Amino acid sequence: MKILFAKLGFIGPLYSITLYLSANLNGRFNAHDLSEKDFMLDFATALNEARSIERGFYIDLGNGFYPGALSRFSYGGLTADFFLMLRLDAALVAANDLNLGADNLNFIRKTRGLHLLSANIVRKGKSLFPAYHIIEAGGNKIALIGLTNPFSNIDYAEKEIFKTEIKDGAEELANAISEAKAQGAMYFILLSGQDLASSLGLLGRFSEISLIILGGDYSGELAGQQISHIKLADGRHVVALNSNMGFYRMKLAFREGRLEVENLSYHPVEERRDNRHIPRNFLRRRQLWLHGYLRTEAAQAVDLPAEGFSLDVAFLGALARRDLRCEVAIVSPLSVKPERFQGRLSPGMLRERIFDDYRIFWYKLSGEELEQISRKDAQLMLSGLKAGQIQGYPLAARQEYLVCSSQRVLERVEKLLGKRYSARNSWLSHGSLAANRIRNREFVSTAELAHEADQLWRFRLEGQLSNLIENAAVENEIQQKTPPGQPRASYLRYGLENMLDFYFYNRYHEFILSPYINYARQDALYLQNLLRGSFTYNYHPDFFLHPYHKSQIDTVVRVVNNQRPTLIRETIGLQLNIAQISGRLGFGFEKKILDPVDIPFWGLEVTTKYSFTLWQKIVYRFSLDSFFSTYELRGRWQIRSELTNTLTFLFYEPLSFSLRYRRFYFYSLPERRIYDARIFTISADLRTNLKFF
Repeated sequence: MKILFAKLGFIGPLYSITLYLSANLNGRFNAHDLSEKDFMLDFATALNEARSIERGFYIDLGNGFYPGALSRFSYGGLTADFFLMLRLDAALVAANDLNLGADNLNFIRKTRGLHLLSANIVRKGKSLFPAYHIIEAGGNKIALIGLTNPFSNIDYAEKEIFKTEIKDGAEELANAISEAKAQGAMYFILLSGQDLASSLGLLGRFSEISLIILGGDYSGELAGQQISHIKLADGRHVVALNSNMGFYRMKLAFREGRLEVENLSYHPVEERRDNRHIPRNFLRRRQLWLHGYLRTEAAQAVDLPAEGFSLDVAFLGALARRDLRCEVAIVSPLSVKPERFQGRLSPGMLRERIFDDYRIFWYKLSGEELEQISRKDAQLMLSGLKAGQIQGYPLAARQEYLVCSSQRVLERVEKLLGKRYSARNSWLSHGSLAANRIRNREFVSTAELAHEADQLWRFRLEGQLSNLIENAAVENEIQQKTPPGQPRASYLRYGLENMLDFYFYNRYHEFILSPYINYARQDALYLQNLLRGSFTYNYHPDFFLHPYHKSQIDTVVRVVNNQRPTLIRETIGLQLNIAQISGRLGFGFEKKILDPVDIPFWGLEVTTKYSFTLWQKIVYRFSLDSFFSTYELRGRWQIRSELTNTLTFLFYEPLSFSLRYRRFYFYSLPERRIYDARIFTISADLRTNLKFF
């Protein structure tokens, strides 16, 4: 008969089925009072009424379990009962669902008999969840295949201990299609948590897929606009579920080897006066969970001070920085509903206003990456980064900073920067951090939290170990005594230069210990023989001029002729920082304290440092260190100055290649003695930058 109609030209739908679709329900059960409206019950009533009129399969596109208060409180158990009551046919495991734990969801799947699908959540090489579920209509078998967004985050313990990971999905999808074909599947629908571009790519690779449904982790954005339905030239379809305030009804027709979308309609859920079609046993279970939750909330509620308590995005950012000791907290303004509380407050009341209540992760970003985020996504708030400074210090493009954000924001950052980061789970969320403060009656303002976060002490080690070739031209008039550690004559020789900087700092105080060695030897002649150590204290007030104190000692690495000439410098003054330029003007003295011992020379210290990135891998640095001093205003004067120009090529961290020109100049009056060393250096450098937070 089918062949006859085909010959007559009447090829049309042979059979049709109806799918009811939802996404991002988020376990939104009412957590206040049984008498108040409940979106989830209204949703269930509306869906059951629709299915009583027209039968169909119910499919959820993920994020149904989290972050609803009762769903979290029951570890997903209440939401599982909700899906069972609605006779759920299949559901995708999406990113937010994984906040309950992949193992917990797998336990719910096994014990409740739910078809929770994901082909690409893999443990030790095998899918943790079923990759597909087959439904049947009119003798036609349809395989529903689930593919989780690969940018989702698996809990740290499950990832590291149980070796659970989320694969790209292409190979797993091919295996799922092959296995479903062996089970007799003729049609294939992909439930995708991936973005539109990736999903269309899969559609191109797998001709068996008739329809892709996007939801949960992706709402279907194309060129800045929301899409709901795309039909490709070959007759296949992509459907996106953009709203989570109702359900979608999709009519599918079976055509020759393909599923055709005949109709797609959205049905918003309206508030109901009663909840018909809902079994009483489910209502009793919901009531038990609600009573248990309310008892717990009542036991933890506290009385607020007279001035009340304010909750907003700035508070969440400052709180995460303070309690998790991170330098920058990235928070979305859409993560919280701002509100000022008065009277009595419970942790649950806070968490209901926090929409982004997913676990917070630590990870590291460079200063350059933080700048990219602020440029590419102005909606994200970078708490701790203010006017190009972090903790009062200029943002350094190549320095790493400890960043914390929720799982959802981390995924957003990874998409912005186009890379994955090694993130560590704090096992805490914005809601749990705020709730802990309330339980402990610590009612602090955003400004107080930000101040406490800035006062946290941090430690950083910067170092450079260099193998170098130096060409030095030395001018030493009237046999001026060679300054400590400087060469006595011109040379061309291989040598070593090592420097370390130990930083211990917070917002207002910075201590820097800097040992330095420059050593080159030819037979018994020491060409470079400098051992230098300096200790600097910087005070950082809320002002552009910063007071400082520096102690410096110059001596030799190896004793020469039984002598160790040693020079000290003590200065105190002001430091000015503007962008990549820093300068100091200080007053103090220089004194030779050994071989020979001499009188102190009092004078002015002038130092300047400048750094500029010429290109991604080429950095120019300039530094000047001068000391103008005298013993008596009309007596002995001397100038000691060191100027350095460096061009660094950054090949592959931590290796670099440098070209440097350094000039050391010393002039003494009234003898008019001059020591002048011009040194050109080619070096291979090993750079280290370790930070302890």
